[in-house]
Amino acid sequence: MSRKGQSVIFENVLIFVAGVTIFILFYSVFTAYQANFTAIGIDSQLSEIRDYISTHILLMAGKEGINSSVIIKIPRTVATELYEVELYSSGLNLTSSVTNVRKHSNLYSLPVTLIPKRIPSSAGKITIYKKGNRINIM
Repeated sequence: MSRKGQSVIFENVLIFVAGVTIFILFYSVFTAYQANFTAIGIDSQLSEIRDYISTHILLMAGKEGINSSVIIKIPRTVATELYEVELYSSGLNLTSSVTNVRKHSNLYSLPVTLIPKRIPSSAGKITIYKKGNRINIM
């Protein structure tokens, strides 16, 4: 009779191990899918923000002989990640802080000089200044 008792315990242990294995398998698959969809979301959102900022820089560059500024609101985070906005002499970069997803916009042939600067997204806004033929962000 003791063999029957051992057999039941062994079966229960095998069922438990099979359950844990299935749980780990599903957890791994769903974690991989979540990471993939998060990366797609970050990429898409950074593209939208890049285009939004680039459009305002181009509008400011098109105003000849006018000193002006505009404050634009930007999201503080993208998929719960902070990101950095970088303006440099020939373009604009947005880079997420955790996943390092990077979006670039060329701003060639503008009739203005772009002043290099990096700004974190945590402020939730960017001020674009045009003074003479120079554009700066803060």
